[in-house]
Amino acid sequence: MNRCRYVKGLCIYSVRAHCVYGRLLDVPVFVAASAADAEGVAADLLQFLQSICDRSVCSGVRFWTMSAETWSRRLADEDILRTDHGIFLPTVPSVAQIANCLSTSMQGAPAIIHRLSR
Repeated sequence: MNRCRYVKGLCIYSVRAHCVYGRLLDVPVFVAASAADAEGVAADLLQFLQSICDRSVCSGVRFWTMSAETWSRRLADEDILRTDHGIFLPTVPSVAQIANCLSTSMQGAPAIIHRLSR
């Protein structure tokens, strides 16, 4: 929320136990909605999620691939346990590095994510 009390971004998350990732912050919905500062709003949301991840002692954050079914699938065990949708980012030292990973092409993302993992 900005100074004028307008909502500029939205994320929905849960702390979950996952059979592959361990304890993770699961983010099925992540939206930065700003005509003037979408990157700033996204950075603020990422910083918020990173603080939750650190406080909850999670191995990382999984951002779901957005689709028309995301909302209905976010509570389904079979979708929560999947590893083939979205992107998993191991806990990293800074929001800038998370943003860099998210903006990296998928070809280079695994190498960058590996370098950033703790």
